[in-house]
Amino acid sequence: MRYVILSSVSVLALAFGAFSSSASAQTAASEPDAAASLDDVVVTARRSSERVQSIPLTINAQTSEQLEARGITDLQGISRYTPGLQFKDYVTTFNGSATIRGLAQTNIQNAVGNVGTFIDGIYLQRGYLVNTSLGDWARIEVVKGPQSALYGANTFSGAINYVTHEADDVLTANASATIGDAGSSISAALGGPIIEGILAGRVFIAKSEYDGTWDNNLPGVTGISSKFGASERDAYSVALKLTPNTSFDASLYYTEVNRTEYLRPYYQIDGVFVEDKLNCGPISAATGRPSMFCGTFSTDPSVYRSGVGNRPADLFSAEQSPAISETQLLRGAANWQLNDAFSIHYLYGFVRGEAQEDFSFASNNFNPTGRATITQQHEGGRLEYISHDIRLAYDNGGAFKGDIGYFNSTTEDRFVFGNRTVTPGRLLLRTTTDPIDMTGRNTFTNSDATYDIEAVFARGSFSFLDDRAKLSAEARFSTTDIVYNDILGRTAVPSRPLLTSSTDAFTPRATLEFKLAPDNLIYASAARGVKAGGFNGYVVSTTVLTLAEQTWDPESNWTYEIGSKNSFLDRRLTLNAGLFYVDWTDKQARARPVNYTAPITPGVTPPSIYRAVGNATAYGVEVDGQFRPIPELQLTFSANYTKSEYQEGSFGLDYLGLCNGIFCPLDASVQGNQIEGAPSFSSAFGAEWRNHLTGDWDYYVGGDVTYQNKQYQDAMNLISIDGYALVDGRVGIDNGTWRAFVWAKNLLDETYIQNAFGTLSLRQYSPSFGEKRTVGLTVSASF
Repeated sequence: MRYVILSSVSVLALAFGAFSSSASAQTAASEPDAAASLDDVVVTARRSSERVQSIPLTINAQTSEQLEARGITDLQGISRYTPGLQFKDYVTTFNGSATIRGLAQTNIQNAVGNVGTFIDGIYLQRGYLVNTSLGDWARIEVVKGPQSALYGANTFSGAINYVTHEADDVLTANASATIGDAGSSISAALGGPIIEGILAGRVFIAKSEYDGTWDNNLPGVTGISSKFGASERDAYSVALKLTPNTSFDASLYYTEVNRTEYLRPYYQIDGVFVEDKLNCGPISAATGRPSMFCGTFSTDPSVYRSGVGNRPADLFSAEQSPAISETQLLRGAANWQLNDAFSIHYLYGFVRGEAQEDFSFASNNFNPTGRATITQQHEGGRLEYISHDIRLAYDNGGAFKGDIGYFNSTTEDRFVFGNRTVTPGRLLLRTTTDPIDMTGRNTFTNSDATYDIEAVFARGSFSFLDDRAKLSAEARFSTTDIVYNDILGRTAVPSRPLLTSSTDAFTPRATLEFKLAPDNLIYASAARGVKAGGFNGYVVSTTVLTLAEQTWDPESNWTYEIGSKNSFLDRRLTLNAGLFYVDWTDKQARARPVNYTAPITPGVTPPSIYRAVGNATAYGVEVDGQFRPIPELQLTFSANYTKSEYQEGSFGLDYLGLCNGIFCPLDASVQGNQIEGAPSFSSAFGAEWRNHLTGDWDYYVGGDVTYQNKQYQDAMNLISIDGYALVDGRVGIDNGTWRAFVWAKNLLDETYIQNAFGTLSLRQYSPSFGEKRTVGLTVSASF
């Protein structure tokens, strides 16, 4: 299969080459039309400022102007406009999880994800940190494919980098205010010289309140809990930049982000309750009906109601405390130009974050099964991260340039997970503001882990054939030492030692690129990605784990990519395409402990652990571009098709109990199944018409359509959510300083399930919905 893909890509590249050579010959005699040509997007994905069109990588970047126009405030919005990227934070928002090119992670509670997320190059490790929102962003860059050689830090399938506005000597002021039928937001920034030519500063503040668009149909509910999806977010930042002379500069950036997130709109179905009607798996003794779910989740929860009890047909949930999180980040950087060829660059990072969620499902208030108590789940975490990165760079303007460096980071990661029993029909308030306080709770996970990473890295490039060709190589050798304190397991048996692991990883990347013409590039690359392993601890449920089961090994992949980046028609058209193939080994999978004895009673779910034993592949094609056929009209388009599937050695727990009515003693193979958690196809298309109105004012009308198809929610490919298309629109006026526009999100008021979470061991499924149509007005100014 690999050879078929690479051969197909070669044909694609040759086709682009033939077209680009022809197009270049037709336009060589003329300069690009400044009024009609597309703007360049400059990114820093490779630690230097480069045009996206000149980088031999698949990079999608949303600028601050695009973020404002599309109303994007978080990773949910970014993923809509970045085909091949998925982001999910489920019902409670605690466990944010990004997926690139179908390489979804199995354990969403894992301390590290498959996609590395950064603010100005500073790593955000936990899922509750990554969806920072409301920052002073100049742009948000999504880099696809392993970036371990350059970024390190578990950029297994790609990286997301929030890039902030720098302080500089130009006095600037920016402000924006939005009011809509479901909420409002404000932001403001002021920057400029503090000491002319030497010290500059910038301050930023933002706040948003969102009411949600779905009603909570719980009788008697009032206030903010009467809606699903409400949130309160605020952020502020301070940036300083020191430039005492032309050869040295230093900068400091601090930000704090606070989020209060109420439950996403959702419904729950539960195989234990007589009120709920499921359709497969073993027969429940409590209900006399199947206790599991198979198929595609409906957007109408009433189809799962058995007719027993008085549950509302629509969405409802008990009133309860929101998820809360606080993130603080400090970044320090210094750059020293030693001479015309050599420079030194230093980057310091500090991150502190904490979060917690307390959550009980909808069954709390409607419970004719007569249970005396129900459970309230608690997840909490606290993290501190410190990193140092220093490199020596060489660039004398000649054919060769490169750098070499050293990286070190230490992470202290505290995580707890458990529940408490409460009386049905009550307000489920938070009992403590300390996220790791488990007083009065049944504890399932209580851990304290330290991650120490040391790495050396280098990269270099050599240009030849009159700068038309370039060969680049980069590599990182890293050592990751993890000390894992299973507090729960060691409290039960104090003689148990700390669990430790030490792994080395070599992550290279090689790239060959060739300019067929000044605006037409073809490239091929091969890169290795590595993701750190983890720990199951000493005991899962009541099963004592073997030594080999207490940890799982790192995962790795090789990604091969070939593509082309092009500008045609006097730079009025950009057209980029690439094909990729991913060979994923030691994929994390759920498994049963060796010491677990299968139950003889149907409907008893076994405990599970995680092991790095499976294999998988992903291959596909990505296309993106822009087109300005006439000066007034600009079109944007992007699409991703990914075929990601499990290979030999991969398995999933047979939770449905399809072996003689009881749970199979062996795990079920999932070879050939699609990897869950991401669609195979997604796309985005946009159009904007802009023309002169009067005086200095222009008017514009724009809209976007995004689409993704069906995606599976389990490794067995038995549960799925439907695909959906969303339409957004905007109409506004702009004079270069002031901008005002009316906007609509989900203009056609599509009802769709955005993601779903299944606690299969409890027979519980929780599909959550995307927001209904919202409309509003945004006014902004830049001076």
